[in-house]
Amino acid sequence: MMGSSKGNWGRYGLQAFGISVLGPLLFYLINPIIEHFKGNRDAVAYTKTYVSQWDCIKITLPNNLFEQMMQKGSIRVKTLVSDSKGKHRIEADNKIFYIFQYKKYFELIWINGVDEIVGLYNRHYDAAGVQNSLMRAGMVLSVYVNRKQWKDKSYGTIEKPMPV
Repeated sequence: MMGSSKGNWGRYGLQAFGISVLGPLLFYLINPIIEHFKGNRDAVAYTKTYVSQWDCIKITLPNNLFEQMMQKGSIRVKTLVSDSKGKHRIEADNKIFYIFQYKKYFELIWINGVDEIVGLYNRHYDAAGVQNSLMRAGMVLSVYVNRKQWKDKSYGTIEKPMPV
């Protein structure tokens, strides 16, 4: 009898150790791998739809870039898609500028959560946020413009800027 109860204690001890130590340890080891490959599929699908049927043009940001940014309504953040829990799945930063080269107002759109950059010390950054913060006056950007909107004369005004 004594030997069998010792065996049970050993088995229960290993089971308790597995549940309390090995289970959480495996979760913390495997979860980052799952999250890495999961990505933000909603944002990727939305971007693919948004960019299809578009042409690439080059625009030069105006020399009075920061003065234009200070105007009311020139900077907006939009939540394009959110889930039932209220979590923002797709967000877009929008900035409106008058581009002298085309004599039109353009709305530059950065869709957040699509591409990620891994930097120094393994820090993760959103590519759209990094690009947005690097904007400078006189900078030349290569952007996508919708063919139908480009030909439509109603686009390019302050009320209805050309989305790129």
